[in-house]
Amino acid sequence: MEQKKAPLDLGLKMLENYKIVRHNEFRFISSEFGFVNSFIKMEPSLFAFGQPYRIKEGRIALVKQGVARVSINLIEHNLQAGNLSLMTPTSIIQVIEVSPDFDMQMIAIDNNFLPISEKEDFFTYLLHHQRNILLSLTPQHIQLEKYFSLIWSILQEPPFRREAIRHLIASLLYNIEYIAKHYNQMKGERLTHQESIFQQFISLVNSYSKTDAMSAFTQTSYASPPVT
Repeated sequence: MEQKKAPLDLGLKMLENYKIVRHNEFRFISSEFGFVNSFIKMEPSLFAFGQPYRIKEGRIALVKQGVARVSINLIEHNLQAGNLSLMTPTSIIQVIEVSPDFDMQMIAIDNNFLPISEKEDFFTYLLHHQRNILLSLTPQHIQLEKYFSLIWSILQEPPFRREAIRHLIASLLYNIEYIAKHYNQMKGERLTHQESIFQQFISLVNSYSKTDAMSAFTQTSYASPPVT
C-alpha cells in the first residue's frame, strides 16, 4: 500500500528568494503578496506532482488554457480554461496531473496585506466556514480576468504601488464574493456532507495549531521549579 505523504507548508516567505520561474518577468513575489503571471514558466522543482501542500496565504487562480486535475482539501477538481478558484489559507492543495499546455495566473495574499477591517477573519467570512470557491466564468464575468491584467500591468511600473495593488485585490475579492453568491443561489449549491465534515476537521486542526505554541509556552513558564 502506498504511504500517504504529509503536507508540506508553502508560503510567500519561503518563495521570496526562490527561483520560482525561469525569467523574472513572469513573477512578482514579496513576503505579503505574490503574483505569478504564467504557471507554464515555473521551475518544475517548485512543485512535486502528488505531493500535498498546505498554503499559508489565500490564493486566487485563473486558468488560461489546458486542464489540471487537482485535489483541494481532499476534494478532486478538474480545472480548465475559464475556471477561477479562490482558496483559503491553510487549505491543502495537491496537483495530480496537468496537460502539457496548462497555464494559469495566480495571486497569493497574506491577510495583513488586505486593506479591510477584521482582516484575520476575512477569508473565513468570504467563503462561509472556509469553503473554497470554484467558478466557471461566463462572458458576463470577463471583468474578473481584467483585474489580473490590470494588476500585472501596474506591477511592471516601478516603484511598487502598494496601496493601489491592495485596493485592487480587495475589489477583486468582493467581486468574487458577489458572483459566487449569485452563482450558488442560481445553482442551489450547498456543502456536501463530505465537504462539511472536512471543513470542520480543518477548522479544528487550525485552532489547535494556533494554540499549541501558546500552550507549550504557558506550561513552560508556569511549571513548578524543581525540588532541591
